[in-house]
Amino acid sequence: MKQDQLVIREMKDGEQKEIMRVGRQAFTAFEALFVEFPRHAMAAVYEEKIVGGIIYKIIPCGKKKMAYIAEAFVDPACHGCGVGSKLYAETFRHIWAQGCDGMTALVKDDNVASWKLFMENGFQRTGFIEVIRQTGLSGMLLQYLRTPVPFAIGMDFYMVMKDEPIRRKKTGLLQLFYFFLANILLILPMWAGLIRKDPGSIPCSAGAYFAVLALFILTRYAGTRFSRHPWEFRLNNGGSFLTILLSIWGNPFPMNGNWYPDTYENTPAFRRDMAVPELFKWAAFSLAALSGLSNIPFFRSISQIACYYLVFLIIPLYPFESLGAGRIYRFSKVIWLFTAIITMLELMWLYSFVS
Repeated sequence: MKQDQLVIREMKDGEQKEIMRVGRQAFTAFEALFVEFPRHAMAAVYEEKIVGGIIYKIIPCGKKKMAYIAEAFVDPACHGCGVGSKLYAETFRHIWAQGCDGMTALVKDDNVASWKLFMENGFQRTGFIEVIRQTGLSGMLLQYLRTPVPFAIGMDFYMVMKDEPIRRKKTGLLQLFYFFLANILLILPMWAGLIRKDPGSIPCSAGAYFAVLALFILTRYAGTRFSRHPWEFRLNNGGSFLTILLSIWGNPFPMNGNWYPDTYENTPAFRRDMAVPELFKWAAFSLAALSGLSNIPFFRSISQIACYYLVFLIIPLYPFESLGAGRIYRFSKVIWLFTAIITMLELMWLYSFVS
């Protein structure tokens, strides 16, 4: 591809459907359904053909005008041709020229190809406290209500302001504390229902829930010890509303947090290093599910939660891939298939045993 023939320009009227088509072709399966009909977009055009695009929204936040980057994509046939770098840079230049005070975006935790381009253009991975500091509480709520943040499991929030520096989201032990705190708060609706129905079951269910959360974190950490990379823990921003809905329905669902390496590599060895912690976690949850064979209520509660999580731990597609199956699938489809089959057989056997 000749870079001097690649044109980045505003979307023209009548190109909305073509932008959507290219966007859905660039994403996979269920994720493609989230590519929305664009009101504002930039198009990458090569030889009169749209080969990429960025769809964005303008969100007024009080006195500040913010732009939310809804989707950014390049035709798979043009990957590695420099389309993304030019598309991102020109799009952000165009948005600043529209008088915006800042921009936000959501990116999947391990989508390094995307979040590197954001960071190269000044974005920082940040949290909601920083969004409130920059746009106020109403601005944060508008970002929450007009973007997929409530459902974006395993995704991180990125932000850049035109005239102010952004406080980068930290990693480490404090994030571990936030992980447990967020999950405790989001499970309160379910516990409120238990208080009305069966107050005596609270200590058992709470203890089992904390045990499973610890298993969720510690097994992943154990897997990182087999890697040559330094790792740090980070709580993901998205998915809280989905967690609340499932908790009200009576099924505890975790806010996702994971261990992340300091650098990413596109090598089989690195993909193995990413998959090993998730395989540790899957094995531990598979064993925890067997505790339901016990007659002890505490272990039966652990088994119920572990069985519920196992269903999501084997789904390698958005929005559940960040719970573990995505990393396993990218390393080895055969190993992922093995975990999926074993999990389904185990769950069917446990169901028949309980029944």
